[in-house]
Amino acid sequence: MKRAANTRTHATHGNVLDDLGFSPEEATALKFKAELYQAVLKIAKKYSQKELQRILAEPQHGGKSQIRTDSNNHPPGACA
Repeated sequence: MKRAANTRTHATHGNVLDDLGFSPEEATALKFKAELYQAVLKIAKKYSQKELQRILAEPQHGGKSQIRTDSNNHPPGACA
């Protein structure tokens, strides 16, 4: 029998990184990176792309090159 798409197959208890098998050190590093990334995004949202290029001393490209994020402002393949 096929399971419904939104049926929960595993409930996590506590830290999802523990459930995924990360060591405490790896989990701490990933959590720090995620928090840092979120802080950078929060600040970056206050500026236009042009302003960020000037602030970060990034050259302007011909095309529209922007960081792509999902609805939760995470880049593709990133964990929250």
